[in-house]
Amino acid sequence: MYRLNDQNISWEKIDGEVIAIHYQTGCYYSLQGMAVHLWEQLMAGADLDSLCVAAGANAEEARGEIATFLDGLRQNDLLIEDAAMPPAELLAAPLGGYTPPVFEIHSDLQQLLLADPLHDVDETGWPALPPGATEVTA
Repeated sequence: MYRLNDQNISWEKIDGEVIAIHYQTGCYYSLQGMAVHLWEQLMAGADLDSLCVAAGANAEEARGEIATFLDGLRQNDLLIEDAAMPPAELLAAPLGGYTPPVFEIHSDLQQLLLADPLHDVDETGWPALPPGATEVTA
C-alpha cells in the first residue's frame, strides 16, 4: 500500500489531468489518461494487484506498464510505502478499456517553484528565495 507524500506534494485534478508539484525538488508532474484513474486508486490505498484490477488490465504487459508507472511515482518521491494504509475500495475501470498510463516529469519551472512554491508574499516581496539559494534566472 502507498500514501501520498503529503509533506512535500500538492496535487489537483484539472480537466481530467492530475498535476502534482513536489516542493522539495521544484518539479511538477502531469498524469493523463489511465494514469489519472490509477492515481485516484492510489489515493484510496491501492497496491499493484488492485491497480491492475481497477485498470481492467489482465495481460502481463499491462501489469509491467502499471508497475513501471508505480515505480516512477515512488522514485520521484510522490508516494511513500505505508503498510498501515487500509485496503482500497476500487473504483470502476474507466470506459474504453486499458491504455498505458501517461506520466510526465517537468522541471522547466523548477527555479521558480523552489524559490517560493506557495507564493506567500510578505514585505520582502516575491520571489522570496530560501536561505542559501542562488538568484532565479528566466
